[in-house]
Amino acid sequence: MQCPPSPGHRTEVGHGDSQFPLAVVRGTPYEMGHHLGRLFTREIQAFVPVALDGIGQELKLAPGVLNEVWSRTSSYGDDRLEQELAGLADGSGVPLSTLQALHAVPLLMALFVQQHCRLGRGDRRWTLVPNPKPRLEHGGRCA
Repeated sequence: MQCPPSPGHRTEVGHGDSQFPLAVVRGTPYEMGHHLGRLFTREIQAFVPVALDGIGQELKLAPGVLNEVWSRTSSYGDDRLEQELAGLADGSGVPLSTLQALHAVPLLMALFVQQHCRLGRGDRRWTLVPNPKPRLEHGGRCA
C-alpha cells in the first residue's frame, strides 16, 4: 500500500535528561502506522527484536507462544490495531509477526493473572494448551 509522502513529523519534547522523541501522524490506521514506522525505523529495528527475545527468555516461553496468543485473541480486538501494525511493519521494516508477538505480551500476562499462576522457574516452560477455554500450563502449581 502506498502512503502519502509525509503527513507526519518527529520532534523532541522535554528538556535535558528528560527529553524524548514524539511523532505526530495522521491518516488511516495503516497510514499512521506506516508514518510512525518510517519516523522511528532505527529505534524500532533496534528495540523490538531484542525486547521480544528478552521477554521470551525471561518468561521461558516455548517458540511461537506469543504468535499463538496473538492469533487466538486478535479477532476480538479493534481491526484498526491490526491495520496500524501492518503499516508499522511496512514503514519500519520489522516483520508484522514480530510486532504482533510483542503486542501479545500483555495478553499473555492477562492469562497468567486470570489463572492465578506463579511464573515457573528452572526448566519450566509456558505453553498454550488446546482447550475450549484457553489456559496456560506451566508444569507447576497454580496459586
